[in-house]
Amino acid sequence: MLILVFGGSGSGKSRFAEGLASGGASMERWYIATMQNDGSPETAERIRRHREQRRGNGFHTLEWSCELQKKVPLWMDEHPRPSSVLLEDLGNLTANEVFSSMDRSSLSRKEEKELVYTLLVSPIRRLSEAGHHVVVVCDMMDEDSGIDTPEMKRFDRWMQTAQQELATGADVLVEVIAGIPNWIRKT
Repeated sequence: MLILVFGGSGSGKSRFAEGLASGGASMERWYIATMQNDGSPETAERIRRHREQRRGNGFHTLEWSCELQKKVPLWMDEHPRPSSVLLEDLGNLTANEVFSSMDRSSLSRKEEKELVYTLLVSPIRRLSEAGHHVVVVCDMMDEDSGIDTPEMKRFDRWMQTAQQELATGADVLVEVIAGIPNWIRKT
């Protein structure tokens, strides 16, 4: 099962998604934390707050800020039994890949789309298709950052492509506004 939870900053989407990922009492719970610690006090506080928020919910944490396409197959080999997997969040993961040390500025739009599928969409779908209960947290669907630099335009394209591809195959789509779910697709 693939569940996409989206909403604006401070909407309560993370807490709501954690509740969805904690639902299967008999399943192991895994939390893929994608935020890279850049050393700033703000980032450190967000990471601390998220760790505290999931404390006591029985999550095992995987600090995977990039290269999901390499890490997921290895993890699946070690954990073949269906688990509940929460990916927090798609925006951080996308930014980490877009702004990685690899120069991706010369890619065509087609090459970008193929790379988004390889780096982001395919590993997430693979988890779901293998029987894992996957909950993905992301920002507002198709929202543009409004920042007019080549890098941010690339980020916007990658994020929109990943969201659209994942939403197309998702079993459940839910938007969270002020902690209240608005179920768009529910199985």
